[in-house]
Amino acid sequence: MKAVYLWISILLFAATGCADENYDYGDKGAPKVEYAIDPVSMVRLDVVTVGQNVQFVGDNFASVHKISINDVEVAIGSTTRLTNSLYLAIPRLTRSESYVMTLENDFGTTEVSLSIGFPPFEITGIFNEWTLPGKEIKLLGESMDLYARVGVSKLMFGDKAALVTEVSETWVKAVVPEGVGNKTVITFLADDASEGVKCPVRYRDDTFIIENLENKSTTRYPDWVVPNDDYPAPLDPAPTEGSQYTRIVTEVGKTGLVNMIGNYNLVIPESYFTTDADNYVLKFELCTLKPIAYRVAIALNQSTNWYAFGPSSLTTDPSKMISTDGEWQTFTIPMDTWKNKGGTKNMRMWVGSHPSGNSYDFCIDNVRLQPINWE
Repeated sequence: MKAVYLWISILLFAATGCADENYDYGDKGAPKVEYAIDPVSMVRLDVVTVGQNVQFVGDNFASVHKISINDVEVAIGSTTRLTNSLYLAIPRLTRSESYVMTLENDFGTTEVSLSIGFPPFEITGIFNEWTLPGKEIKLLGESMDLYARVGVSKLMFGDKAALVTEVSETWVKAVVPEGVGNKTVITFLADDASEGVKCPVRYRDDTFIIENLENKSTTRYPDWVVPNDDYPAPLDPAPTEGSQYTRIVTEVGKTGLVNMIGNYNLVIPESYFTTDADNYVLKFELCTLKPIAYRVAIALNQSTNWYAFGPSSLTTDPSKMISTDGEWQTFTIPMDTWKNKGGTKNMRMWVGSHPSGNSYDFCIDNVRLQPINWE
């Protein structure tokens, strides 16, 4: 009997212990936050940063079922909740004068003030530098959603203001005011009290236009210039400026050399290839009606040295193709490609000996040289 009694006692203890461990996952009260640390370096944090992985040390975290910072809810499935530690990434937040993290578990709700830092705001460029006045422009950058607010933030085109209409992490949109001229400087203002941030490129910078396709007598291959019999006006897509551009359409199975754009009448000054090469880039606007699955050749010394724009071999992988989804987009090629190289200094673009299973349908406009540092 003694042995049986001991066995029963052990079972009762084990059952009682398990119940105690599982009762609300061990939590005995509302969440309690003592401090935050970096879970890798184990350094205590007085300020946490948006996007940073943080470990909050305290008590009663295991049963937490809702977490929010100001009005932004943190997905519970993205967190790790232990009795004495809570691991989460600081979510993307609207900038505010104060930040409060709210934790809810089965016992109650706790609020704790946080000091939150933000990644630096950066403007990297313009999706389509040649966007027409009256149309929506997309300014590109980093952490833009953390600083910009629809209807409050604005883009200044010189002294003309345009309120931001849409915001994402990597861009903001606004309508270009009427009357904005070429080479206009764009400045972003988060609000009326903020210091402006200048865009690193100017709007419609026409410093050195090599070919804008507006004069068929100057372009080397006028048959590709639209509107024409195959693609009459009104054009779709609409021109980025003027009334004409080049549209390259080839059929599957036609693999011969196709010269698309050339301007042999305009000789590019040698300085762009020598002393100024590091301060200039070649730019153009591209609109793909079909993604480019095989390279396009671009040369600024006719054909002596050419740049392979697009995949170097035919691909069926959409992630490797060049696609603008039917929109005009600005593309950039460094002048290092032709730095200190010989050859006649004029432009030629062509499609040469592409695989028989490939075809093209894309448009190009505004081939130009543009300064990197314009200030």
